[in-house]
Amino acid sequence: MTQSIDPGLLKRMYGSGIHLYTAGVLHEGWWIVPVDWGGGSYTVSCFDPRGTRHPNWQHYPSIEKAVAAGYKFVDHKILELSLFQY
Repeated sequence: MTQSIDPGLLKRMYGSGIHLYTAGVLHEGWWIVPVDWGGGSYTVSCFDPRGTRHPNWQHYPSIEKAVAAGYKFVDHKILELSLFQY
């Protein structure tokens, strides 16, 4: 499930210290949030369902590429967790 979310809600949920966050996407219960560093440079932070932040400090040239990296990270974490359950 993927759902777009506005930055105001993210700030209310995770605090005002996330002023660089531009928008977020909900994917499999995780928030994927691109961080705009200006000058066409973006990173991504993923928040698990418990609210733990998993930052990715690699810089990407667009929000779309940062969010795609977030999807990949979340899918990898979900796969990793499912493998440990067996």
